[in-house]
Formats: sequence, C-alpha cells, structure tokens
Amino acid sequence: MSLKKYYESGFFFATIRHLFVLVASVCFFAGCSIPNLEGGNCAAARDSVSRFYWLRFGNLANEINDFTEKRDAFLSTRLIEELNNSEENPNYFSPVVDPPKTFRLGVCREITTSEVSFQLLFFWKTDSRSEQREGTIKAVKENEKWRIDSVSIK
Repeated sequence: MSLKKYYESGFFFATIRHLFVLVASVCFFAGCSIPNLEGGNCAAARDSVSRFYWLRFGNLANEINDFTEKRDAFLSTRLIEELNNSEENPNYFSPVVDPPKTFRLGVCREITTSEVSFQLLFFWKTDSRSEQREGTIKAVKENEKWRIDSVSIK
C-alpha cells in the first residue's frame, strides 16, 4: 500500500488517535498515584514501630514473659536497661490497663538522621465509650535497625 492510499484510508488517523489515548491514559494514571511525602528515615522507623505495637496488642492474652522476649528486638538498649532496672510498668507502652481497639502512628518528625519522633494515637470505641489518647514515641537507629527509645503518653 502506498503512503497516499494509507493516508486516505483513515487508518493513519485511527493510529494517531489510539496513540494519543494511550499517552493520555498513561499520564493520567501516573498523575493519580499517591506520593509518599515522608522521608526514608520516617518510613523505615514507622514500619518498625508499627510492627512492635501490633505485636504488643496481639499478645495481650499471652504470657508477659513471651512478650518481654519478643519486644527486646524492637527496643533500644537504653530503654531495655531502663525497663529491666526499674519496677516495670506493664502499661509503659499503652496508656491504661484495658487495651485500645486500635492505634495509629501520626506525624513523624526527623530530629537527626538517626532519631525520629512520632505522634501516637490510641482509640477505644464501644457502645458505651468513645475515647482517644495521644502520646509520643522517639525511635533511634541502632545497628542499622530502628528501635523505640522512649514512649510518653499524655
């Protein structure tokens, strides 16, 4: 088929139209992705802190010794020593005796390249109770892993 017949057949315009729709679709879907605005340190520390709190609330029915052994992988050496040398408060990591229904890590603030701070929110929601409490977690990087260094609950 000669170029003139190809052009006159309308196939040329259909191909251009399909190409335009394809490029527009790619641009649209690429523009609709949700960017992660958090820095690398905050994202890495958030993963470690979240995993610790899921372990904490998932193991409430288990023996406290089992949790104590597992928790040390998520805590800084300074905090482990502090907890071991003091009368350990079983509620150090959560505000009250009855566990919250869920938690959420809020805003992260990078203090240094090896230290970050998170807002921590606890939620209770039952038929008779709807409550939210807030705290702050400081995480530090030790041996290339992010570990919880302190928890402060208001």
